[in-house]
Amino acid sequence: MSKCIAVVDDDSSIVYMLAENFRSEGYEVVEGDNGQMAVEFAQQRHPDLMLIDFHMPVLSGMDALKQIRANPETAQIPVILLTGEGASREIDAIVAAYPRVSYIQKPIDLDLLNQKVQAAL
Repeated sequence: MSKCIAVVDDDSSIVYMLAENFRSEGYEVVEGDNGQMAVEFAQQRHPDLMLIDFHMPVLSGMDALKQIRANPETAQIPVILLTGEGASREIDAIVAAYPRVSYIQKPIDLDLLNQKVQAAL
């Protein structure tokens, strides 16, 4: 059975690019466009890894991460945050505060992302 990766970003072109990348590597992919969907995927699908955009409508990536980590059933799901902000103090503090969380900057380097996915899984 293939591993499942949730890709959640409000930019549909990023979701498409990442989903195609992961499917070509043999992963099952679920796609969403807001933080609430990320929380629902975590609770209902228990993906092996989640990629969540930091800034999204409905529920931000940070708020989604907090909810995912607050639930004992989803707290251990690895998360890679997607950010266009660079290595800001806020992102660094989040990575330091939450286990199994990392980030990657946009524009996304697929080789680097694939390395992070392999390390997380």
